[in-house]
Amino acid sequence: MFQNSKAAKASLNAAALSQCGPPIRLAGVYRSMTRLGGIISMIFCLLNPTRGCAQLSAGSARGEINPPLTLLNWVGHQPYPGVLDAVHVRALVISDGSNRAALVAWDLTDTREGFVARVRKEIQRATGIPADSVLINASHTHSAPWVPSEGSVLLEAERRTLLPVETSPGFQEWSQKVVQQTVDAVKRADEARKPGTIHIARAWAGDLLFNRRPTKPDGTVQTTFTPDDPFTLPGGQRYAGLDPTLAVVGFLGPDGEGLGSFFNLTCHPVSVYPHDKRISADWPGPASDKLGEVIGGESLFLQGCAGDIVPIRRNLPARDRMASMITDRGLAAWKRKLRLDPAVIQVRRKEIRLPLNPRARKETGLASVMTEVQVICMGDLAIAALPGEPLTGLAREIQRRSPYAHTLVLGYANGGGVQYVGMPGDKRRGGYEMGPVGSGEDHCGQILTDAVFELLESLRVETLTRQADQEPIHLYLLMGQSNMAGRGIVEPIDQVPHPRILMMDMNGSWRLARDPLHRDRINAGVGLGSEFARTLADRDPKITIGLIAAAEGGSPLSRWVKGGDLQDRALMLAGLAKRRGVLKGILWHQGENDSGKLADAESYAARLTTVIQDFRQALGQPELPWVMGELGEFLIKTPRPDTTHAVVINDRLRQVSTAVSHVGLVEAHYLTAMPDGIHFDTPSLREFGRRYAEKLIGLQTR
Repeated sequence: MFQNSKAAKASLNAAALSQCGPPIRLAGVYRSMTRLGGIISMIFCLLNPTRGCAQLSAGSARGEINPPLTLLNWVGHQPYPGVLDAVHVRALVISDGSNRAALVAWDLTDTREGFVARVRKEIQRATGIPADSVLINASHTHSAPWVPSEGSVLLEAERRTLLPVETSPGFQEWSQKVVQQTVDAVKRADEARKPGTIHIARAWAGDLLFNRRPTKPDGTVQTTFTPDDPFTLPGGQRYAGLDPTLAVVGFLGPDGEGLGSFFNLTCHPVSVYPHDKRISADWPGPASDKLGEVIGGESLFLQGCAGDIVPIRRNLPARDRMASMITDRGLAAWKRKLRLDPAVIQVRRKEIRLPLNPRARKETGLASVMTEVQVICMGDLAIAALPGEPLTGLAREIQRRSPYAHTLVLGYANGGGVQYVGMPGDKRRGGYEMGPVGSGEDHCGQILTDAVFELLESLRVETLTRQADQEPIHLYLLMGQSNMAGRGIVEPIDQVPHPRILMMDMNGSWRLARDPLHRDRINAGVGLGSEFARTLADRDPKITIGLIAAAEGGSPLSRWVKGGDLQDRALMLAGLAKRRGVLKGILWHQGENDSGKLADAESYAARLTTVIQDFRQALGQPELPWVMGELGEFLIKTPRPDTTHAVVINDRLRQVSTAVSHVGLVEAHYLTAMPDGIHFDTPSLREFGRRYAEKLIGLQTR
């Protein structure tokens, strides 16, 4: 299956460099075209410095970290009877010309905060790579040792399991070997760096995996470590979710040679254990070897959130079969890889406290433990690293909320945290993972996912605002009262940010836009602004949109006139936003508050015209597009005592749209209300937002 791997490597990697027709067979011509492509890329980067066109380079290396056979196996506290296959540390160092980051993969059971800190410190001393820019991930093979606890908080069960191993002959010497080999691998990888390009590929591996937490009819979990028949479940149980994705990320040099890669799959490496007691990297070991052999350089296995995911079959033949299938599918996907834009490398880590549950507090005398989350981002690629043994639900939640198109979520990274950790509600459902093996409270998973999202959001905002120095953000000022601020019910989809839409809050800070946009207002919910922005962003993938949330529920038109508090506030926010962008339009929805008295309604056209002129004059944009929407038909069909003249307001809005240049009116036909009878419901606000976008496009193209 893996014969003639050099030929396979040449075929796979040449495909990345021949994107305009069949491969060029003449070697000299091929090299010339490759160099020309590099020159063109360099020119593009010089002309577009903020599009992430960094001078990317990468290098990889590995070292052997087999423990002595005198070391006790942490499962049965017996010496290892031999070595089935070697365990390694693999390192990949990447650089954008200014920043470096190191990815480290251990064929070991875990990581621990204290030991990771020591290794990071030594890496920084030897290479200059900042300790905070080193990510260390363990495969979680059960056929190799744990790393030293080194001050980590241990539960009683962990003390019984780990301390006999740490005091066994050769453990201290072996742990120092892990440090030395890791530092050496990172150093050699850094020295081996060459300019290159980054690529990503994905394959299906769901048929190789099993979530060992099937759900019983009563909603509780039936832990099933090794199912007799994984393709059927007894007693009406339901299968639990999993991520079937095998992701391969690789770096190719100027001539197509592989500089290194990593692959990510969420699954326990427990095919060997307990069927063979010898030291082994399990299925990630041979998969890493073969992927590296064909793609080029070393291939690191980066473990996902595998707390509840195991191989669908477990034994030595199953290990070999799984490694082969992962390799075959990874290489098949590699032939269809996507080249990612080179980008600035951004790294953030955040220390967080995770609260301990009552049993753990009693055993340790502590209320919480300190651990960390870390993210590494390059353009549209994000790697999020979680400590301990997270269930797959955490990864799915992070990916759902992530503003990055390609988000890989790792567990077993940079520390042990509270070990097994799920999302809120998992403990109530029970199962092995939510028992004594996890020391955290039920909401620890939410703390971790929120912390990761905070880091991802901050890096994405940093990228978009930095790019604005060359490609200004398209700004839109949202003004009016509650139907612009939004009162729609927020649904899960509304919490998923668009990667190119920002919002400015009332403090003048940029954030990724997600409803409620006017989150600092009372009763704020879904508005029309998000769907408006998504419609524009999806039409033009080159632009970034910034929404300035300035609406105020219940506000009369009199507060928006020149000298009024809301006009002053809106102009102040617009001034702050224009440091990063260009104001492209104003979205207006207001009038409910002015529809209660006939005099206010009848004078609305004249007063609104003055407001429009005053804003345009203050902003220095006399032809700034102004898009406004009708009041809801439901206010006319079912009049309220405080909106009896809604039909007059709509008539005056039509007058303004025809009398004032660059003003567009959006009809509210067929839009429906919430139960309160005055606010548009969520589906209607989304439709309204799309209509606003279409109207704006019409104004801009006149």
